[in-house]
Amino acid sequence: MPSGFIPDQVGIEELFNDPAGPIGLELEKIGAEGVTIAQRFAPVVTGALQASIRYTVEEDPLGGLATYIGSDLDYAIYIEYGTGHGSWVGGPTEADAFLRPMLQVVQP
Repeated sequence: MPSGFIPDQVGIEELFNDPAGPIGLELEKIGAEGVTIAQRFAPVVTGALQASIRYTVEEDPLGGLATYIGSDLDYAIYIEYGTGHGSWVGGPTEADAFLRPMLQVVQP
């Protein structure tokens, strides 16, 4: 008979896989905080990059839930990592990372 302190297998599955459960809610908080911090680090030219930074909480391919933070803009990766070679502006561009520094600040 379960003691109440150790959840059964179904309870454990729900704990790790239910977006509305405690882990899912904590991942939502981490995602929202990560977006705010990444937006602060993002370079501002038009504001499009900042506005494009979002998060999702999804099922992780390895099981459980995960928070994904990023931008869907095609050029966001070139801002994050730089180009290292000729670009549309005529030469290499330096990285102006906004996601990697965010990872060092966000506290789970």
